[in-house]
Amino acid sequence: MSHHDIDARLREQMRELGALLGQTMVRQVGQSLLGLVKDVRDLVPTDPAAAARTLVDVDSVPLAIVFTTGPLATSRLDCAIPADSSR
Repeated sequence: MSHHDIDARLREQMRELGALLGQTMVRQVGQSLLGLVKDVRDLVPTDPAAAARTLVDVDSVPLAIVFTTGPLATSRLDCAIPADSSR
């Protein structure tokens, strides 16, 4: 399998993971949270201050859960687990 094929498959899997996460958010919290997450995600690269203003009056618990259960959070967790975790 070529690097191009592997990259394409990884992108496909990430899209699938994003779709599942979105469905889970809607099921557990509601469509409004998914909309908020999409709005903030779109704003951050171009206007971080606007993204921050969007979050001022938001209940932070559901939002924190969403942003700490994605692929980046998983990679941070993997880094935090000692290699010798048999103890």
